[in-house]
Amino acid sequence: MARKSLTQILADAAVAFPDNTTELITPAILRAWIGDFVAAIRPAYGLISLVSAAQAVTTTPQPLVMNVSQLSPVIDYTLTPALSRAVRLEPGMTRITFNADVNGVNNQTVSFVLFKDGVDSGWRITVFMSAVTNTESVSLVAMVYSSSTATYELRVACTANATLTFSNVILLCETVSVWDYT
Repeated sequence: MARKSLTQILADAAVAFPDNTTELITPAILRAWIGDFVAAIRPAYGLISLVSAAQAVTTTPQPLVMNVSQLSPVIDYTLTPALSRAVRLEPGMTRITFNADVNGVNNQTVSFVLFKDGVDSGWRITVFMSAVTNTESVSLVAMVYSSSTATYELRVACTANATLTFSNVILLCETVSVWDYT
């Protein structure tokens, strides 16, 4: 059953539950409406992660290779950890959270970019790798809406070709209920 917006749920309630002076409200109608309501607000997520690994990074954004995936019991996503890719299977709002520690070259800038359907979404986090610490932590939270299915990818680039070590990496996509799909 497709996830409905909250506006659709309210409209369905107005039709399904008249004032009942004619006793048109039945248990079957109530069960169907409750099922739609629960589906509209049910939590769903896809998680891609990496404990620690070194990766060659270039000046062109490329997927951050991860190796673990986990889905909620409600399947709203398909995941490809090696491509840092999550595909949202239905329209709606997705909250995307990315956290990572990066260790690598001195005096270089490392950028993590969120792509949507193969295009730079504008969401990014950039960190300057200083000679003092050489390890930096990054975090990004984005809210992205799509009126159809969407493919999200996290890509990484550096101002110079380098091998960087990534640790404690998570890319979490969470389904967020929407008021309306228009």
